[in-house]
Amino acid sequence: MSSKHERSVSSDGAPAGRPGTATCRAAADGMYVITLVGDFDADPAKELTRAFEHAARTGTRTVVDCTGITFADVFLLHALIDAVATHDLVLAGPLPHPLTALLDGTETTGNFTIAETLDAALHA
Repeated sequence: MSSKHERSVSSDGAPAGRPGTATCRAAADGMYVITLVGDFDADPAKELTRAFEHAARTGTRTVVDCTGITFADVFLLHALIDAVATHDLVLAGPLPHPLTALLDGTETTGNFTIAETLDAALHA
């Protein structure tokens, strides 16, 4: 039996997910969109931190498209908490279950501005 925070595994016991990627792109009005896809643990969270650093140097607001996250652990949470302290940060949903379970389980949902969709986040 697995907990809701454990990564799924394939039939041979290997992790079933794919490594997370963070893609940063400029949007209108000096905003940046960082799109997250895949599993976010230690290594992909470092990539996300670099994307936040880039966005902070050049943008006014950072929107994080979270819809593609398939696994989230405390490394992702720490990257997001660090970023919200220094960015005008919006998480765009709908947030996937791995992220909502992590935010709810750590009682940190209230630390973030969350928009129902990417479009809503860009126009907030």
